[in-house]
Amino acid sequence: MRSKSEQNITKGGLDALILAIVNEHPTHGYAIITGIRDRHGVYLGPSTVYPALGKLMKRKLLTAEWGMLSERPRKTYTITREGVSELRSLSVQISVLFKEVTKTINTAVQ
Repeated sequence: MRSKSEQNITKGGLDALILAIVNEHPTHGYAIITGIRDRHGVYLGPSTVYPALGKLMKRKLLTAEWGMLSERPRKTYTITREGVSELRSLSVQISVLFKEVTKTINTAVQ
């Protein structure tokens, strides 16, 4: 079982990935899944990504609209001003975390 802080780090990382992709341009869920896989080599399935999208919408960091951009209806997600602000905040937090992890690893291997 993961600790609460481990869960928050993982959740923050997933939120940051999703917000960063949607910040580039409005997009649908499958494109987010493939974007994460193609850029980072990590497959996160629909059962991970869609609940995260729902939570980001509930927090008003994303909005969604149904459209017919293809032969079937798709929900297109758009980042809000609050979402951009959250993305900036997560970026700083993750940057600090990785600096600390790098420092700890470098100290351990010396």
